[in-house]
Amino acid sequence: MCQLGFYFLDNEDFDEAHNWFTTAIAAGNARGISGMGRIHMDQGEYKQALKYFKEAGEKGYVPAIFNMGLIYREMDDSQKAYDYFLEAYEKGHAEACVSIARMYEEQDDVESETQWLRKGVEMGSFTAANNLSAVLMNDDNIGEAKEILLSVVDTGNVQVLYNLGVVFDIEKNFGEAVKYYEMAIEQGHLGAMLNLGKHYVFNGSTQETIERGIELLEVCVEHGIDEAEDVLDEDSEFGTGSYNGIDRTRISEYEPSNMAAYDEDEDEEDDDDESFDLAAEIARLTKL
Repeated sequence: MCQLGFYFLDNEDFDEAHNWFTTAIAAGNARGISGMGRIHMDQGEYKQALKYFKEAGEKGYVPAIFNMGLIYREMDDSQKAYDYFLEAYEKGHAEACVSIARMYEEQDDVESETQWLRKGVEMGSFTAANNLSAVLMNDDNIGEAKEILLSVVDTGNVQVLYNLGVVFDIEKNFGEAVKYYEMAIEQGHLGAMLNLGKHYVFNGSTQETIERGIELLEVCVEHGIDEAEDVLDEDSEFGTGSYNGIDRTRISEYEPSNMAAYDEDEDEEDDDDESFDLAAEIARLTKL
């Protein structure tokens, strides 16, 4: 029931989500109570959302406590936000570490930020792993960044794959960089398209490879990435004259771009299951 509620919530069908969460609440389901809070939260009705999250939290549903922290952060009450994030962390919510780290990042307290991201990594958060790798890369600690990212690569998270591509790119291990960029591109990551496109255009050994790079950069241009347009513009300082044939004598040394390596923490708990079959779930419930 709750999964159906979150399915409709994620598709902004609030009325249908409300119906399923109401059914879950009638069955005493704390997640359903939190889901009702999510409906109000997503519509900016914070007072009503807090009421439901508080009730769900008192019933032991930890993501509701985390969501209370998100609301108070949105309301610019940093102390209450921190208190609820800390409570959620103490009860095992890994993403709370990311939120606390974000608060320290905003205060330019890199040491505390890093400590909390490490806690998140220890608890299995790939968001924490991504963000810690970004901090480490900014500090030129490429080796540890790679180690952390490889520890969560099995999640298949697109930002993990992209960041690994950047790490291997920096190390000049282009074979591994290409592998991870391609995996990220399969999930539509524009940063991976930009870097792999530049790599193929600047370093491609065959016309086919260069044309593949041009295709990737053209997609980036369509999405408003100026750097890709500069590479393709024959009049640009970095231009290749790609549309009139590659003149690689004009190309400066390739350097990877590190786009958006630092993830935002989640705006709410992630209740969506990519394998969720709506029709099958409705059929199952109608037989109960």
